[in-house]
Amino acid sequence: MNRRRAPVLMAVAIAAVIFIVIPAGSGFLVDLWWFREIGFQVVFLKELLARTLLFLIAGAVAFASLQLTLRIAQRGVVPDPVLIHVGESAPPLDVSRAAHRLRSPLAIVLGLLFGLGATASWDTVLQWMHRTPFGVTDPVFGRDVGYYVFTLPLISLVLGLLSTLAVLALISTLPVYFFRGDVVIAPRRLRIEPA
Repeated sequence: MNRRRAPVLMAVAIAAVIFIVIPAGSGFLVDLWWFREIGFQVVFLKELLARTLLFLIAGAVAFASLQLTLRIAQRGVVPDPVLIHVGESAPPLDVSRAAHRLRSPLAIVLGLLFGLGATASWDTVLQWMHRTPFGVTDPVFGRDVGYYVFTLPLISLVLGLLSTLAVLALISTLPVYFFRGDVVIAPRRLRIEPA
């Protein structure tokens, strides 16, 4: 079995290197050489650092919150577990136990995707970190105009990321509650257990 899988895994690894690593690495090197040539290598490195930190922070927050949400959704004993019969000789598959085993991998994958999505907003974060007052106040609210240029976009970004995270948590926990039997959909009726 391992001899049969080795060529397939080798082919997948070679394809990943050809189609993912080489294009990403070549784009990175071209950008680095161009910024170095015009004397702005510091700008490129600051962007790279901001992207990396955003990925790590947003991914860690998403992983921790999704892991916690899924753990809370899977707590307690399942009164009527959903069993799927795969075959006559195989024992039935308990879907709630399988979901319990998939909790960490799902949280990791969604955390990585969330972190990758957050890296696109590196410029908003850097603009807020290096904000300067404009010296002109808004006549209605009495705030410096720099607040609307630098701080308000960051607040909007954080609220957008938090709402995305809430939707991800909702989407990932609905199947858990359904397969636990806590949400039962019947004709003309929806029953939700207190848990």
